[in-house]
Amino acid sequence: MLGADYSRIGGALPEPAEDHLVGTLRLRPVEGLYLRGGVDGRFDGGGLQDTAFTAGIELYLGGLGAGYAASSDQLGTGQTLMLGTDEPGESLLRSGRRVPSLRLSSPPPYQPRGGLLFNDDRTSWLDTLELLRRLEDDPGVRGLVLTLDGASLSLARARELRERIAALQSRDKPVLVYLTGSPANTDYYVASAAARIAMHPAADLQLTGLSAEMTFFRGLMDLVGVQAQFVKRGDYKTAPEQYTEVEPTPANLEMTEALLDDLYADLVGGIAAGRKVDDAVVRGWIDGGPHSADEALQAGLVDVLLYPDQVDDELEKLHQGSVSTSELDHLPQPHSPWEDPKQIAVIYVEGGIVSGDSARGGLFSGRTAGSASVVRQLNRARTDPQVRAVVMRVDSPGGSSFASDEIWRATQRLRSKGKPLVVSMGSVAASGGYYVAAGSDAIWAEPSTITGSIGVFGGKFSTEALQDRLGVTSVAVGRGRTAASRRCRGPGTTCSARGCRPSSTTPTPSSGRVADGRSLDPGEVEDIARGRVWSGAAAKERSLVDDLGGFQDAIADARSRAGIKEANKVGLVEFTESGDLLQSLAPAITQSARGIVRALQPDPPAARVQEQLEALGLVGPDGAFGQALLPVLHPDEQVWLLDPYVLRIGGR
Repeated sequence: MLGADYSRIGGALPEPAEDHLVGTLRLRPVEGLYLRGGVDGRFDGGGLQDTAFTAGIELYLGGLGAGYAASSDQLGTGQTLMLGTDEPGESLLRSGRRVPSLRLSSPPPYQPRGGLLFNDDRTSWLDTLELLRRLEDDPGVRGLVLTLDGASLSLARARELRERIAALQSRDKPVLVYLTGSPANTDYYVASAAARIAMHPAADLQLTGLSAEMTFFRGLMDLVGVQAQFVKRGDYKTAPEQYTEVEPTPANLEMTEALLDDLYADLVGGIAAGRKVDDAVVRGWIDGGPHSADEALQAGLVDVLLYPDQVDDELEKLHQGSVSTSELDHLPQPHSPWEDPKQIAVIYVEGGIVSGDSARGGLFSGRTAGSASVVRQLNRARTDPQVRAVVMRVDSPGGSSFASDEIWRATQRLRSKGKPLVVSMGSVAASGGYYVAAGSDAIWAEPSTITGSIGVFGGKFSTEALQDRLGVTSVAVGRGRTAASRRCRGPGTTCSARGCRPSSTTPTPSSGRVADGRSLDPGEVEDIARGRVWSGAAAKERSLVDDLGGFQDAIADARSRAGIKEANKVGLVEFTESGDLLQSLAPAITQSARGIVRALQPDPPAARVQEQLEALGLVGPDGAFGQALLPVLHPDEQVWLLDPYVLRIGGR
């Protein structure tokens, strides 16, 4: 760390003021060891009067540090001894048999709320994946303990976590997964990659497969006298069906069943590969679910039943000796927290796409991706000389076509500066979510990502029958040929001073954007689009995505496209709507500070309120009550694909 400081001392007559210019240099050769040096120049009206030099060393063992510094100036030399905890978690001497632990009881957020001191006390999803990745090359780490307590990850995010477990296993660092509570499909999908699966004796394994629920309001609307009038572009653009139909159309059923087939195959295949059994065995496990702890043990789904106080003993058996454990997110940063000169910016498009600023969501709303916020972040990345490439994480079912086009335009301006843009698709990147991704240099998706839905729909709700029933009439007065409106009967009509006429939907340029961005023929795009939703695997076969992989695969791709060699350092900087100045300058410092806050306040009142609301089912893990009002992927245990159905991948 390099720093400079200026101060003025005194200045009241008859003593003249003294100006001090101090420069400091602090180096960290290895974890727990810091070398520091400094120079202090004293100036007054006559110029440089004195110079003092300082050199010192700091040693940290388990967070407790001791330091020694020597200084010299024209008056002589001095010595200073220091004792403190400036570097929590740092240790020069560490056990070579460390097994970090990670507990997930909800999906880690992409963008934790708040800034340095006020946050939701959770490590972000990207930070979690990065911390796990770093364990692979740490010679002192022997393995990992992962506790899943109803994490309720989407299948796509579960695969990203599963890949990190598989990578540790490939480095001969066995992972023990401990299942507690009511672990669902994706919890077990993650656990199946581990060397050993333990389960709480009182837990029940909700390995029950996938289902799609579709809800239709046409019957209710007919009863009250409200008529839905919608037109759509694409046979498979099924969102309006919940208002216009009483049951799914054949196209809707075809699309839903094909999607379930792909996701079910990914779930079954992953579990079979991890547990080294045939697919038929896994399908039998699913058909026989849910399973009590004893049933899961007898069937071979888990290896041992343990209470929490028995996990350490199981670890000693697994590693053939004693090991030391510590929480994963309390591990020290492996490099200086000040950002490297070459950076990859990470930008999120999370939730429904709307105009204006992004919203974090709350009790009665879900998180939204505001085009103004996302465009600001893309423009910042475009003009920042340190940013060499951008990874845009898209986890959105779409939204406003106008807002999506604003984001698309900002992506093209970024690319015009020669900065690669790589998209990582999360659980879902459909409709507008695909629109904003189409103009990137490369699109990465998981096999279970929900994507596509290229097309538009529009319409209105006519309350004429309801108004007639209630005796409500209206009269409009206006100026201009098309200002005054008339009441028209029949679906698919609009009204103006010129009378009733068939309504039309002006297609947005989404198909054209996709054709240009994906280098496809417009006719070919029209054939594979038609509003249809695809799995990531099916989308790759149709050239809608470039590669199958997770968040970190997209980051590695962006690094390569930016020409940054693997041996060179690169900083990952997350641009979020809640990021403060310090987070932008030094995100590693921010993460460390949040760890201190967590240690000082492990169970803040807000967290307890959140847990109570979750227990009542009023909010999801992200704090959003979005299922009834804004179905945008929250909570992840019930992944809202697109209206009108829910794909249940959890067991609750």
